[in-house]
Amino acid sequence: TTTTTTTTTTTTTTAGTVCVKFQTGDEINDGGYLRIDVNGVEQESGHFGKGVVVLNKCYPNFQTIEITCPHKDDAWAGTAHWKDSAGGAWQPLICRDCTGPGSGLSGEVGVDGDSNLRDT
Repeated sequence: TTTTTTTTTTTTTTAGTVCVKFQTGDEINDGGYLRIDVNGVEQESGHFGKGVVVLNKCYPNFQTIEITCPHKDDAWAGTAHWKDSAGGAWQPLICRDCTGPGSGLSGEVGVDGDSNLRDT
């Protein structure tokens, strides 16, 4: 049986375009496999090393992001931020359905295929 931890973040906007950015952390076990879906459509999927910007893109009708770790025995950790495309500073993307340390309140997020919080 494969256990997949899924983190879902939902934000609703009334006007304008929202930009999102995910970046792998710099700690020893942060790199790993990650899949990012925006509004139900896959945007990125693969293995991402430490410090790599995984996704930095703007969406005109942004509603939801779902991130998963598609491989057993793997994990990914990093940061998730958003901003209005009209300007402003990057803000932490708040995770509403997260569990675990921090629960995404600081923009730090992680997913794990086997719940040991390590890359393999």
